[in-house]
Amino acid sequence: MKPRRRNADRSAAAPPRVVAADWTAIAMRVLIGLAVGPLTLTGCHTAEPVAASSESAEAEVTVRVKLGKIEKTTLTDTLELMGTTQPLRQRTARVTTAVEGQVAALLPNDSAGQPLREGSVVEQGQIIGHLENSLAKATLAKAQGTLAEAKAALLVLQNTPRQQQLQAAKGLVKSAKSAAKAAESQVERLVALANLVAPGQLADARTAAERANSDLHSAEAKLDELTKEPVVQKIAELEAKVLAATADVDAAKAQLARYEFRSPIAGRLGQLSVYLGQSLALGAPICTVTDLSQIEVQILAPARSIARLHLDQPATIVWGEPPQKLTGKVTFVDVQSEPGSACYVVRVQCDNPDEALRSGIVVRARIDVNSAAGVLAVPRAAVIEENDIAAIFVVDQQKHTARRVIVTTGIRTRDQIEISGDDLHDGLPVVVEGNYYLPEEGEIKIDAGEEDETEKPGEHAKQQATGKEKSDGPAKDVHPPAETPASSKR
Repeated sequence: MKPRRRNADRSAAAPPRVVAADWTAIAMRVLIGLAVGPLTLTGCHTAEPVAASSESAEAEVTVRVKLGKIEKTTLTDTLELMGTTQPLRQRTARVTTAVEGQVAALLPNDSAGQPLREGSVVEQGQIIGHLENSLAKATLAKAQGTLAEAKAALLVLQNTPRQQQLQAAKGLVKSAKSAAKAAESQVERLVALANLVAPGQLADARTAAERANSDLHSAEAKLDELTKEPVVQKIAELEAKVLAATADVDAAKAQLARYEFRSPIAGRLGQLSVYLGQSLALGAPICTVTDLSQIEVQILAPARSIARLHLDQPATIVWGEPPQKLTGKVTFVDVQSEPGSACYVVRVQCDNPDEALRSGIVVRARIDVNSAAGVLAVPRAAVIEENDIAAIFVVDQQKHTARRVIVTTGIRTRDQIEISGDDLHDGLPVVVEGNYYLPEEGEIKIDAGEEDETEKPGEHAKQQATGKEKSDGPAKDVHPPAETPASSKR
């Protein structure tokens, strides 16, 4: 009985333990004491073990906790999903052959005389190479010759002296008409004055009128000769030949262009898949050109999350080490799940001005699905949820007591939970560690040394990393066990 006496004395003299009161353990000790009691009755000291257990239980009533506080803040509910980057469909192009042929040139110099390389930035329409095209060039040259010949014939016919004569004949007819009209008017005036003029004067007027009419007929005959139908028809035929020859030249140029490899868009040239002298069939791939100034992340979102995703929600793309970020928004949310899975395709698009993010990289997409400003929030550890009821323990630091308050939760982030309830305000202290050991009802004193011995941030993580604990007392971090003692108590 002496050793048990010494243990009891040591327990009574020791300061209150740091760990939280484990009511289940206390109950077990009481049961063990009841079971062992009959055995100790055979000894000399029957009251001392009971007193020792009472003193030990009383020493463990004080619960050591860590405190946080309620704060008024802005919370954003973020959904983090994994995705893979890919170029936008309208910003990537595949260069293929438009005709059959043999590769004759690849990567010629650009307009500035610099050699083109794989991975270089190319402009829209820039030539990357071409097939053997001598026959197409000959066809173009022949069409251009036919066009030049038709244009020359038309120019000769349109600019001959005959054309000048036509203009002169038109002017002569106009003058002859005016002269004939004036002569006829003179004859009519003299006839009206026949009794007042000499007979010879009237005869001269009539002779002049006849001469003017004769000149008019001659001018009109000359004009008819210059405007005969065969000349006009010849000009029309030559004009039609010029149009046809122009169309042939355009077709020959288009055919020649089909032998060339041109970039459909501005972007970065990918790896070539052909080499000089290679014979290619119609539609053979040459390379790809990709514009990465904007990039897209394709995500397979689970069914439980798809209802929270909508178009134009802000998103942050995170990748690499150290982490790099780009901001964008949701541009597509599928309405049908992928075949054989319960996942839905979601796409996030973001600007990528420096092309820091390349295609085919696995990234994290943090999508802001909800946000609220000016709400009350507590650390996640402060909220105890059981049977769909959420509660926190509000602390009176003057009295070192805590009381349980039922709250309504809202937005949840990595570190905080939005709460609302009665008598809650900014700065109110709450229990963030050790709350699982507090009783459901009533008040319990908080260890007065809690604030002085509160562990500094990161100290527990450091202890876990080194595998060492403080030697001057038990550990201060209290984590809820798999089965919450408070729940068992309730």
